[in-house]
Amino acid sequence: GEAVFLDVGTTVEAVARELRGRQDLRVFTSGIAAAAILAAEPGMQVFVTGGSLRGPDGALTDEWTNEAIARFRFDVAVLGFSGIDDDGALMDFDLAKVAVKRAAATRASRVIAVGESGKLLRPAIVRVLEADRLDVLVTSEKPSSLVSETLELAGAEILFDESAE
Repeated sequence: GEAVFLDVGTTVEAVARELRGRQDLRVFTSGIAAAAILAAEPGMQVFVTGGSLRGPDGALTDEWTNEAIARFRFDVAVLGFSGIDDDGALMDFDLAKVAVKRAAATRASRVIAVGESGKLLRPAIVRVLEADRLDVLVTSEKPSSLVSETLELAGAEILFDESAE
């Protein structure tokens, strides 16, 4: 079955809820909340990376987390983000979480970034991933033309709730 890495955050938790009912899926996560959402799913294996528990979102971070991630290969990594830089790079505020996101992206064949549209072009302090490494951006509303053009030039597909237009 497919191997999926789930990051932390409320939008990633929404992705976890959408995965319920899927069969033959192996989910790896650094988020306690995502693991709890999927824990009782039949036909699905859920692996928690381990590490130090940080913050209200239940993120697991530290060298143990990154070492665990480095042992696996993921078909897809689903990453949350705090902002997108003007060149399309994913951004975040938390250095420890950024290290986990980078580790997962390095081990994934495809990277999907998920976040609500208010985070697009919002300034954050740390670059997580360059735009050309992003395969899909999923957001709540159509991004500005600057974000759309930048990410499309980098080769990313953009998905959004068309009913929100």
